[in-house]
Amino acid sequence: RAMTVDDIPFAARLYARDGARSLVVCPRDESFWRFLLTGYSPDSFEYRHYRIIETTDGRAMGYLSASPETWWNHFLGVVEIAFDEGAPVRAAMPAVLRALKVIVDAQGAQQKKDLGGIMFACGREHPVYEAVPELFTRARTPSGWFIRVPDVPIFIRHIAPVLESRLA
Repeated sequence: RAMTVDDIPFAARLYARDGARSLVVCPRDESFWRFLLTGYSPDSFEYRHYRIIETTDGRAMGYLSASPETWWNHFLGVVEIAFDEGAPVRAAMPAVLRALKVIVDAQGAQQKKDLGGIMFACGREHPVYEAVPELFTRARTPSGWFIRVPDVPIFIRHIAPVLESRLA
């Protein structure tokens, strides 16, 4: 189902937990989560389909975010997917993929394109790849990141101790 602002505490907890395993993460406070859910027009390139993954009895067990823009003109891009601790990821993935297919079909019709599938772009070490490795038949080599640093001198001072220790 679509994520609502009432789901923010749940999704934020999963996002913060999963962000701890990444070298680069964008912190999200509640106001930023609200903006992600309500601040973009559905016609915007930055708009994302945020969905809550539920158990059959309606309990939230995870969330995902998919891009409305097709990647390489053929794929729906899933950029975030997270499950609560102890959630049966392997058992849930077939239903998640069926729900994503509905989004793929709707976007394909809207954009007048034949979308070939779903591409998960969640980082090389994402736990979903380990939970259902047979679903991920092709790996894509990671590309570089473009990161804006608002104050370069402050950033360099911040990372200087790590750089110096590595040089030593």
